[in-house]
Amino acid sequence: MEKKDDNNTSAPKLPEEVRSIIIRKLRHLRVEQKERWVDVAVATSSKLSEEILADINARRLAKAVSKVSVYQEIVTNAMAMTKEWPAIVWGAITSILEKAQVAVVDGQELNDIVDEHAWGIRQHPFTLAYIDAQRFHDHVQRTVGRYGLKTQSSLDHGLLLAAAAGESGVRTRARQERERIGIAIDEYVIASRQSASSAVPGRHTSSCIKREAGKLATQAMYEKWQKAYRDLLKKHPDMPDVWFSRKIAKMDIAQGRDSETIRKNMKK
Repeated sequence: MEKKDDNNTSAPKLPEEVRSIIIRKLRHLRVEQKERWVDVAVATSSKLSEEILADINARRLAKAVSKVSVYQEIVTNAMAMTKEWPAIVWGAITSILEKAQVAVVDGQELNDIVDEHAWGIRQHPFTLAYIDAQRFHDHVQRTVGRYGLKTQSSLDHGLLLAAAAGESGVRTRARQERERIGIAIDEYVIASRQSASSAVPGRHTSSCIKREAGKLATQAMYEKWQKAYRDLLKKHPDMPDVWFSRKIAKMDIAQGRDSETIRKNMKK
């Protein structure tokens, strides 16, 4: 975040080995996040092609070249990732800090790490690139072009409106989630100071704040389960919930939880 916290200037910096493992973990998580988006993009592309072919076969040519609804689905997926990513970053940081038993932390240093690996409060999130309207338009044009068709003005107009709404929504969500993590960092810093200055009440306050940080990480995990459930449900609408939970339990996002726990939390 751009604003400096004067109260943190005297706080010690993170031990180099702790900072190093935090950065490594965040980079690893970002790679996983990119891979998840690739999977989403591939599934969306396949859906787009299937819908266009179905419309052409049914002689619904106007509908075949106007697929704003598919773009809106891309925006919805990007919004979900925009919401969950800052919490994933902060959850990874707090997990390492607690395991390393770092007593006092520098709030500005933590904010700088989150800024680098998520985004700053006034910065555009990297998820904006996921909803590139021109790229989507070109994709539709290439797809319908295989059948000798061209996109119509209805796509251009509808896509323009959807893109404006989508970009505004992603930016707003990014600011909200980054501010939420900024507040969590401030709370964590206060708890670390109190813990260092007063053994009993400090430990109590610190444990409360750490529990809140843990809740954020858990909620982010649940949201990933819910997203995976929705994706699977679209492909296998007739399967029971137990089947979905067992499939998710085999994914990395399960984080070792059993299928029954996943079943109870994979629906909003």
